[in-house]
Amino acid sequence: MAFTLTLIKGPEVAGWARNMGEVLDALNPLVDNIPAVWEQFLDEFSAQFQDFQKEGRAQQKLENLQIRFPDIDRYISQFKELACQANHT
Repeated sequence: MAFTLTLIKGPEVAGWARNMGEVLDALNPLVDNIPAVWEQFLDEFSAQFQDFQKEGRAQQKLENLQIRFPDIDRYISQFKELACQANHT
């Protein structure tokens, strides 16, 4: 977690990274469950920085996607990627 925090840079994330670093500094590795700390870090990171509109944007792009000859392979790859991002099975 400490190494990961050193890679997170920029003014937009500085406060969050500092707060997470303070949490890390307060832990006792002999007592605290380190794998659980990592899982908690991942949950916090996802909640803070996840793109919640990605699925909707992918759905919109999927609806507007048109096949253009002779780029059939490109259409198929874009369709698969957008379908996956839009959470279609």
